[in-house]
Amino acid sequence: VAGLCGPLRANLLIDTADLDMSMAMHRVLLWICKEFGIPTPQLKWYVDNRDGENGMIQRLREETGCSKTKAKQLFTSPYTSDKPVRVRNSTFHASLDKEAKEIQKALLARPELQWIKQYCNEGNGGVAGSFIAHLYHFVECKLLMAVSSAISAEFNVAIAALVFDG
Repeated sequence: VAGLCGPLRANLLIDTADLDMSMAMHRVLLWICKEFGIPTPQLKWYVDNRDGENGMIQRLREETGCSKTKAKQLFTSPYTSDKPVRVRNSTFHASLDKEAKEIQKALLARPELQWIKQYCNEGNGGVAGSFIAHLYHFVECKLLMAVSSAISAEFNVAIAALVFDG
């Protein structure tokens, strides 16, 4: 089901409810960093101020003329790439990107997370970006399975599909 285009999937799952977590990667990273005592003022600001007419997504769209999808990507890429992600004329994005690289280094250094490195590769985001993506997906999967089980048990319903859309 995950590989289907959105409109086709929507028709197949027409009698189902869609539950989606807003800013999943950012919220999960914020929680992980809090658990490890890693400061994240820029990430916290983004999570608290992402949406709305004065939100960070809208602000970046106005500053760059990019689409909403591209703006979202520009706020996720700093965490999943070990190379600087540059956005012209955005001082907030530059500070968020700088903090994202510090978060990568701090999490890469955690002894409890060393097991993730064996799954990382140099690919598009480099080892640091791959590490963050793997860490996020690990936590996301645990969270998704727990929520899925809780919903299924609480409401006595079958789960039609678990879809990653990010």
